[in-house]
Amino acid sequence: SVSACLVLSARVSPSPACAGALVAYCMATRLPIIGAQRRRDARRRRTARWSLSWVLLSVAAVVDAADLASCQGEAACDARLREVRERLDTIAVEIRGRRETLSTLERLRNSVLQDKRIELPSVQRRHLELGGSLIDELSYDERHRPISTNVTRHFEHRRTVLPEAEVRLHSFASLRNPGEGGDAFLVNTVLVITTAASELFVHSVDGEQLLAGFDLGHDGAVVQHIATAVVAKEGPILLTADDTGHIRTHTMRVKTSVDLWTLGFPHSAETAIANFTCAFDASSADPSGEGLQITAVEVLEWASQAHYVIGDSRGGVSVFVCAGGRGYLKGRVRITEDAGGIRGFIKSLLTPLVVYSANSFGHFSLALCDLEYPMCNGWTSPIAHAVMDMGYSTSRVFLALESGDVLVINTARGQSKACDLAAKFPHISTLPFRLHPFPGYMLGMPMSRDDAEHHHPAELLAFSLLALDTGLGVAPTRVVFAQAVLDP
Repeated sequence: SVSACLVLSARVSPSPACAGALVAYCMATRLPIIGAQRRRDARRRRTARWSLSWVLLSVAAVVDAADLASCQGEAACDARLREVRERLDTIAVEIRGRRETLSTLERLRNSVLQDKRIELPSVQRRHLELGGSLIDELSYDERHRPISTNVTRHFEHRRTVLPEAEVRLHSFASLRNPGEGGDAFLVNTVLVITTAASELFVHSVDGEQLLAGFDLGHDGAVVQHIATAVVAKEGPILLTADDTGHIRTHTMRVKTSVDLWTLGFPHSAETAIANFTCAFDASSADPSGEGLQITAVEVLEWASQAHYVIGDSRGGVSVFVCAGGRGYLKGRVRITEDAGGIRGFIKSLLTPLVVYSANSFGHFSLALCDLEYPMCNGWTSPIAHAVMDMGYSTSRVFLALESGDVLVINTARGQSKACDLAAKFPHISTLPFRLHPFPGYMLGMPMSRDDAEHHHPAELLAFSLLALDTGLGVAPTRVVFAQAVLDP
């Protein structure tokens, strides 16, 4: 290190006084790039030698650029020495930053090799996210580290449903079956599945198959949307819409144990029945329907009748009713000009239907076939998914943006309507979330983009709404209650 300082001092100034002062400064400050600590492996020694050479060349370049002359007088030498000290301090700061960067990269390398996530500061993690979403799989945000990552504690694998089929869509449906003599309804929850061959499968919540391979009648078209609802006069209804714009509805019924005993069905017999009721074409709602695509569907009961709400790629919302096996258009209104049109609906028992596009959302009235109030907007990233907090307040809408952020919007302020930002979830992922409300929590699953080159593993996060309502500060938070990787 002494020889290095001598070389550096000779390069900076031939004056013995300046050279001696520079050597003393180098030895006193013990610059990390000169005379670095002894490395225990060859790789770190090579890094230290490279750092020393880099500093010497950098200082030499700085001095040459300034075209310094030999100092004359003690005051000039002192000024020159202060200038060199400031430059060396600046270089030392840069070297420390580079060494921290190398240390972080080394930790990330070990994370990849050991298949174990590491904690990173929020600033570093957000900076690394600019290079892609892979950093989400390698690290946690140290401020928002999940309380639990124990998959076996929170999840239990029961069984695999339809391992041989290509499942496209699935949804849980509530089915009410009339008992003997018109008694009260019995409520059953079943899993409804559609495959790439446009076939319907119905399973119980325990995985038992109730209906298998039922042809939905779309004649080779691909079913892209499903919706379920229970209407008092018609019973459980399943709506399916394909990529050609055709929509078909079926009523469903699940036999109870009393039915099976009375009719003499064996235990292995199919116990779910689906009957075709209505068919219509969404393109009939728009005179210039060529190129119109269905983007969202929903079934609602209003005035004791089933209403079928269809959102399309042109920003229109159409309402159909069925009679005699045919669908009739009740009304259509275009509510947005956002790219992609309508992106989804949110159904609630206590509030009107919520419809959202890429940059706005609003409440839709079946009675008016129009929006009740102006749509709420104001965010920069498009909406990927939206839900309502059913357990807390029907006036809170959760927006999952394509940037990975989740916003909480209050739609009421006292007795008046509003559009206020109430909270924002911690930034956990660069991928948009698919949200599902749960009492006291919000479940979220990152969704891989269609054009993504890298497959993001299936992951489920549980956000604590109670911790979110208390606010976020500079201290570590407890908003992320659990984070589990579901890929085998």
